[in-house]
Amino acid sequence: MSEKANWISVDELSHGFGANNLDNVNDLAGKSFNFNFENGWVIKHDFITESELNWTIQSDEKTYTESYTCVNPRSGIYFIDFEKKSEAGTTVSLALDLNKGVATAVISVMPSREEIERPILYRALSGENLRAVKVDFARATVDREFTADDQAIHPETDELLNWRVEYSYTDDEVYEHIYLRQNAYTWNCLKGNEVGLCDTDYCSYRKVAEDLYLFVWEEKIIPTVGVLLVDFQAMRTCGKIVGYQGEDTDQLSNFKVGAKALKLNATAYPCLQK
Repeated sequence: MSEKANWISVDELSHGFGANNLDNVNDLAGKSFNFNFENGWVIKHDFITESELNWTIQSDEKTYTESYTCVNPRSGIYFIDFEKKSEAGTTVSLALDLNKGVATAVISVMPSREEIERPILYRALSGENLRAVKVDFARATVDREFTADDQAIHPETDELLNWRVEYSYTDDEVYEHIYLRQNAYTWNCLKGNEVGLCDTDYCSYRKVAEDLYLFVWEEKIIPTVGVLLVDFQAMRTCGKIVGYQGEDTDQLSNFKVGAKALKLNATAYPCLQK
């Protein structure tokens, strides 16, 4: 007899996360920054309060107001997250480094019902991405003109590759990650709501500072995006997970996460050694 796979919604997943989250901070309240993106956007962010911000694209001068969360994993470095009210299913996560005057925006877009129901087999045979979620990265300088050769901009990195790391979101919600390749990792639930489930999904890695990484994953079974700052000095993470609350596609579940990290081992492949 085959075992039943107990995949759960993102909203159900959120109920087990929170004990190891970083507290929100109000450091940015009352401050304004111009983000100069590599694609030419100049977007002003006014942090009105500790939970409300205005952002304005200077080319059209239209202002949007959003609710945001902000945590401070290291001095001068912030993880900011908000849902865009003007664009259905869209959230923005910002890794903001005021020490270097740079930021990386992660724009996550959840799929439509039609996109979700398109079979993975059809996607594979037609050469499409297996995942239905969409993620875009946008690098920016803060309060100065963007130049592509700016050494402070967060680069892609391979420094996480081959590491196996255990993440404890609570004592009862524990996962391991195995960072396999530049765009692939495996997750495995050791304890918690998804125990017994594992998968290999698309991912991206960027280096924010020494031993501090922006890690983003995109799941193909249950449409999900995770955005984390992984700090191997403090041995903890902060960030968010976003997906739909349930089977309906009219309501997002976008929530903070944070975990204690434990490096287990790094694999050295003899066939790849020079």
